[in-house]
This record gives sequence, structure tokens and C-alpha cells, in this order.
Amino acid sequence: MTEKDDRPDWMDLTPAVIEQSTRPPLSDELAAFLGRAKPKVSMALFDLICMGWSRIFFWVAVFAIWPNPLTFFLAASYIASGMGILVALSHEAQHAALLPNKKWNDLVGAWLCAYPVGSIYGSSRAVHLAHHKYVGTDEDP
Repeated sequence: MTEKDDRPDWMDLTPAVIEQSTRPPLSDELAAFLGRAKPKVSMALFDLICMGWSRIFFWVAVFAIWPNPLTFFLAASYIASGMGILVALSHEAQHAALLPNKKWNDLVGAWLCAYPVGSIYGSSRAVHLAHHKYVGTDEDP
């Protein structure tokens, strides 16, 4: 028995393998929606810079300038919110839905979204995509 035979099937799934899997044909309405829902660089940068990082830096500065219990509470709340936004953007990047260019999508998703908030990125992609493929079944990782 080889090492591969000891692992569940979902561990062999990579985005390329999942992409090659057979899928039912899309309806015209769904195909049109998906065509409009492609990642846009401007929206990704707005979310990353304005909603994520700017929020974090702003509230760190507010607390550094006016350290008191109220600014601590507000800073902690908004910084946590900014970190949540970065995690959500990392999730979009794992689905190749953050930026249209795969190389930039992965670099931004990993280094500007996931890693700074202590989240994993590359190693979790195959498991995450397998979860979506097998959701609600016994094979769901």
C-alpha cells in the first residue's frame, strides 16, 4: 500500500484537479451573473486599503495619540473589525476571486491579508476547496 492510499481522496485535490472535475452545465442566467461577478482590481484595492489596513492604522494612531479606556475599547473593536476584513479578503483570494491575475491574487491574499493576521493561506487552499466540493457529505474535510 502506498502513502497515497492511506490518505483520503480530498487530500489529492488541488485547484487544477477541482477545475477539471465534471460539472453540470450552467443556466444562461447563472452564466451571465458569473460573467458580471468577476474580480475587479479597483474593488479589491478599496477593500484592502480603505476597509482593512487604513482602519487598522487609523485606530492604532488614535489610541497612540489619546490613550484612555474609551479609545482603547474603540481601537480594539475597529482593529478587530479590520482584521476580520483581511481574513474575508483572504478567503476570496483562496477562491481566486480577489484579483483577476492569479499570481497577484495569491501574493496579495497571502502576504497582505492572511499572514499579517496570523491566518494560513496556501496550505489550506486544497482542503478549503475540497470542503466546498464535498460540503454536506461524509467526505467533507
